[in-house]
Amino acid sequence: MALWLLEGQRMESVTVNPRTGATTFCFDLDCVLRVRRMRADGTNDVWSLTGPRGQLIMVYGNGSFERGRTSDPLEYTKTMGVRFAAPRR
Repeated sequence: MALWLLEGQRMESVTVNPRTGATTFCFDLDCVLRVRRMRADGTNDVWSLTGPRGQLIMVYGNGSFERGRTSDPLEYTKTMGVRFAAPRR
């Protein structure tokens, strides 16, 4: 995998397709990472991300996501679309 190319880059934005969970991650040094589900009928997680204080988000192949903390049960949430943006420093 080419994830080593992301070392030292800051995530600028994340865009999630609400129907498929396909996700585009954009980084500050012009790197773009695209992930998608493996099967069209997939409800398995496409990706998950853990934040600095134990925050957790998981995106599934049907476009839904869960968010919560790594120490707590996840809160299930349906979404019509979601866009996350990293705060500017």
